[in-house]
This record gives sequence, C-alpha cells and structure tokens, in this order.
Amino acid sequence: MKSSFRNLVILLALLAPAVLQAQVFYFLQTSTTIVKTTAQSPAHWYLEINNNVGVDTTLRWKADLSAIPPGWDINMDDQNSNHTNLQNGDSADFVLFGGLSVPQKLIIGAATNNIPGTASAFFDIYDPHDTASHVTIEYNFIITQATGFVSVEADPDLIQCDDGHIIFSFHQLTAYSIVSAAGQEVRSGSVEQGTVDVSGLRHGIYFIYFFSGSRRQVKKIAL
Repeated sequence: MKSSFRNLVILLALLAPAVLQAQVFYFLQTSTTIVKTTAQSPAHWYLEINNNVGVDTTLRWKADLSAIPPGWDINMDDQNSNHTNLQNGDSADFVLFGGLSVPQKLIIGAATNNIPGTASAFFDIYDPHDTASHVTIEYNFIITQATGFVSVEADPDLIQCDDGHIIFSFHQLTAYSIVSAAGQEVRSGSVEQGTVDVSGLRHGIYFIYFFSGSRRQVKKIAL
C-alpha cells in the first residue's frame, strides 16, 4: 500500500508541470479570416489570448509565413511590441499580462502592396521553457483587387442564415455570390425574396457578397 501511494505521488509530481502549463493561456478561437481589397492595406485583425493564471507570464510566438505571397509585408503586435517586416521563422518573447480586464490581442497586419492573394499566416504560441507544448493560431487572408467598392458588414435585415439555408429579403432582384475561405466562388445567382439551399456545400467558412444600393455588403457564415 505504501509503495502504491508513493508511486501515485511520484506520478502526480511528474504530471503537475504539464497540467500547470496547459492552464497558463488559452484561445477561445484559434483561426480568423480577414477579407479585404488591395485598397484596404494594411489589412489587419486579431485573435484574443486569455491568461488563465492571473499573473504576468512570459510566452513566445514563432511565425510560419511560408505561404505568404512575395511582396506582402507582415507585422505582429503582441501588445508588448509591434514587430514589423517579419520573415518566415521569426519569433519574439512577450508578456501575457495577468491583470487585464479584457483578453490580450495578438494583432497581425499585412501591407499587401497592391498584390491580391489568398494565404494564411501561422503562429505557434508557447512557453519558451517548454517548446514542445504549443498552440498554433491561423490568420487567413482573402485579398482581392480593389474595384472601387469597399465591403461593409451585411445588414441583418437583408440576409439571414439558418440550418444550411440563406434567407434573402431584398426589395428588388439582387445578384449575390458565395465565396469559400480559399477565395473560390462556389455559388452565384440573383434573388429578391426567397431561400437558397446551401446545405450541399462542404463544411467550412464562406462569404456571401451582394450589393444594396451603392454598397457591396458581405456576410460571413459557417456551414
């Protein structure tokens, strides 16, 4: 019995660092998609990192920019420092603050330099003393050539999504386009009042574009 108890204590001691490490930080969302035109450069957005221990903790990010188009300039603001002109494999330590009233943000920016493209930037987030344990976050960019129209978030009164169907409520016949997260148009047509069945599309993130007056509107949906 004593031997079993001693073995249990040893096992818990060995597991404790891993348990504590897993509790230092967490992401509610590890991926985000930024849809912009080349006229909206730099294109930027963020993912929120949460402190789970309530004290300042040093972490590290490491960039995988191997899929970023040549000519784009990437920067990362970890709310400690703003790091510009990142190269593939660059990394930096940052403090995950423990006393913030809101989650800390990891903000990516891409100066696209009039170069359209669809690409993803990845960042491994980890304790520099435990490089084997990490969380990978992903920023997806869909950058189209500027056409003179700037997309705005869709008016919820005009379009709703429910159980694999898109419900349109326009006042006149309106063209729409559904684009995958990879930038590929998967469905298009015209509709005024009615429902479009998109349950046959593969699971993933899509963007619905349509015009209302002189504004191009966009709605992000997850199927």
